[in-house]
Amino acid sequence: MISISNLKFSYSEKTPLILDIPEFNLNPQETFFLFGPSGSGKTTFLEILAGILTPQSGKVVVDGVDLTTLS
Repeated sequence: MISISNLKFSYSEKTPLILDIPEFNLNPQETFFLFGPSGSGKTTFLEILAGILTPQSGKVVVDGVDLTTLS
């Protein structure tokens, strides 16, 4: 299960937001298709879900673990 709330991400404080996701939920056995033009934030979104990037604010929970609390 993936649950996102109030996620905001930019690469620096001086650049505009790359991602601004108020709410996203994906339950077990559900699938989704991620698409969009180059530079729209697809890879950034996946890197946040993988725990590689940390959002500036918000909560990202994957399989019951809040990734925003991990070091």
